[in-house]
Parts: sequence; C-alpha cells; structure tokens
Amino acid sequence: MPKKNKETSSRSLYKSAQTQPMKPQSNESLQKTSSSNSPNQVNFYHHQIQAYETEKRTIGLVGGTGAGKTWFAPFWVLKKLSIPGKSILTIGILFGSSENPQTLEGPHVDGAWMDEAGYMQRAAWDVVKRRTDYRLGQILITTIPYFPGWLKTDIYEQWLKGDETIEWIPCKSSDNLEYSRDVLEQNKAKRRPEYYAIYHEGVFAQPVGLIYGEPPNEDVIFDPEIEFPDGIPSDWPCYSGHDFGISNPNAGLWGRLAPDDTLYIVAEYQAPELTMKQHIERWVLAGLDYVDQAFADPAGADQMLTAKQEGFPMTAANNDILFGVDLVYDRFMTGRLKIARECVNLIDYRAQYVWKKNPHNEDETFDQPQKPQPAEHMMDALRYLCTGIFIEVMGNSQKSDTFISVRRKKFMEQTA
Repeated sequence: MPKKNKETSSRSLYKSAQTQPMKPQSNESLQKTSSSNSPNQVNFYHHQIQAYETEKRTIGLVGGTGAGKTWFAPFWVLKKLSIPGKSILTIGILFGSSENPQTLEGPHVDGAWMDEAGYMQRAAWDVVKRRTDYRLGQILITTIPYFPGWLKTDIYEQWLKGDETIEWIPCKSSDNLEYSRDVLEQNKAKRRPEYYAIYHEGVFAQPVGLIYGEPPNEDVIFDPEIEFPDGIPSDWPCYSGHDFGISNPNAGLWGRLAPDDTLYIVAEYQAPELTMKQHIERWVLAGLDYVDQAFADPAGADQMLTAKQEGFPMTAANNDILFGVDLVYDRFMTGRLKIARECVNLIDYRAQYVWKKNPHNEDETFDQPQKPQPAEHMMDALRYLCTGIFIEVMGNSQKSDTFISVRRKKFMEQTA
C-alpha cells in the first residue's frame, strides 16, 4: 500500500495500462497522475483497490452514491479479460438484463459483474451463480443497498457469519474526496435518516415508503421442521392466491389456515413466459395442484377458464387494492400471517414492496403501490389470497372504514 498523507489519507493509487495488472504508486506519483490527461493512468480509492486485488469468489462493493463503484467495475472486467480465453457475464443497464433472468442463461463463464444488484430480483443472482459455479468464477457486485433482500441475507449476513468466500467492501459517498461535503451536509439535514443511510452511508435500512415494514422478519418467518415437526395437520384447509402474467411473472402462493385464523404461507411460485396450462403442469409436478379454494386476479378471465378446464378452478378475488393491502398488513401486525423460510422470494419482496413516490419529492408517497416494481406480482397474489379468505371463506363483507391501519400509519409518518 502506498504511504498516506493528510491530503490523500483515504486514497491509494494504481497506475496502469488498462488491460495490465496495476502497480501501487507513491504519493509523488499520485500528484503527477492526478493532473495527467492520459486515459491509461487511473487513481483508485482504498475500497476500489481492495475489490481489485481480492481473490475471493464473491465481491460485494456496496455503498453510497458517488463512491465510485460502477466507475471502477470496467477496470475489474478488463483485468479479467486480459487473461486469454476468459469470458465475463455483465448484468446491468448496458449489458445483460435482470428483468427476465432466464434470458441470461447460457455458457459457463469465468466471472460476472452485477451492476445495481440491489434492484435485481433473486432469480438474477441464482442465474449468475449457476453461470459461474462450474469454473468458480468471481462475481463482482456493485450497488447501493436499496433493499434488504437476497443481497443482505445471502451475501452480507453470510459474510458476517464468517464465510471465507465473500469479500464485503462497504463504502460511503464521503469516501470519494471529490464528492461535495456541502451537498452531503444538506442531504443529511433535509432528507429522511433512512434515505441518507442507504444512499450516502451505504448501509441497509428500511426503504422509504415500505408497505409491509412491520413486524420484523424474526416475527414472521417460521421453520416448518421446528414449528410442525410432525407436519402441518392434514385437516387444516389449503388456499392459494394467483396473479397472472405472460411476459410478466405468473405468481402464486399457497397457504394453510390454522383454527386460530393464522395463515401459514408454505409454498411460492413465480415464472414468466409460459401458458396457463404449462404453469398448472408445473404445479402438479410440485404437488401444488390440490387446494380447497384458489383466488385469482379478476382481470384474468381467460386464465381462470383454462385453469378450470385443467381441473384447477379459481375464484375471482376482490381487487380493491387498498382494502387488500390493509387486510394483509392487519394479518402481519396481529401475528396471523407467517411465511415459511423456504419462501425466499416472498421474504425478499416483502422487504421491497413500496408505495408510489411523488416524482417531485421522493420523501412523499401516494396512497397506491408503485407500478411497476419487481415485488408487485407476488404481493398481488398475497393480497388475493388474504381477501379471498376474508370474504369467501370467513363470509365477511368489504368494510373500507374498518381497515385503515396502513393508510393512517403512512399519513402519520408523512406528517411527523
């Protein structure tokens, strides 16, 4: 490591031709290369050097905006490609798309770069792992910690537990000496604390406008082997909720209803670009074809007709969004909605499902969920499931004045 002085205390330097291994330089070299216009001379910060040098399998360069994460990554890619015969999978805005992770399937690669991975669904991470596993390729993740989903549970928390294959490298906006300190102070004073924590400190925090932010996961997630060592009682009815899609994912959730009205979500399903018949064939193979009653998006008349013809009849669910959101929230808050630990996508999406934001003020939210957002399809399936049980099974009627907990809470947060 180069020596540090007061001016460059958080900065170290590499000078390199872009496709060649970079060598540390002295402080004297730093001043020379800082003023150089040569595109082959590059200054790296300490967190970028750590990411460049590590040999660990998974590299999480995660932190605040402007810290130089995405700026650094192409140099890492060029380093990998400088080795003859090596191939790299790049996923982000300019390269492969995580919108439909199945399209990323292909040959085995020697490494992968996932840019803005904090926005990506778990399926994208699963594909990247599969594409790099055969050759034990390194995976570089560069992102702001937008949501505490798989990035937190599968990478950060495993690193905390001592996983030697993970290099977690946190960085802040302030680690970039060129980032305006005045702007940082202004944002810290004006923006919500959780916004500053996520976007400038680069740490996990509850996103602004999270719909189901309470209770914490430890009060919601259950381990079926511990909770039900002899299996869930066979006389507990099984219900399912479904949101349809062709290019968008077809999402489904299956739950068992206990005598005390606790709904245990025991299975999840999400897959795009299949016919309704193909989806049902998959459910049959997974043993999910028998339910006491299924509730679905009322806009999917054609899908429900096909499902009926295939022996999987469905009931059109109530589609009052706020009514359904409040029902789901009420179940969470009263301990009557539990999620099996195996339902990892639902757990991820619960931590990502947010209200629509005012485009002119990100700290202000509207009284409707954001559309589109990756979580919406599975969250819609959960809403159909809970409203179906409330109305069709319990025999209740919709009373919008009864379930105002979410809207009242959100209003109080905005006006606090």
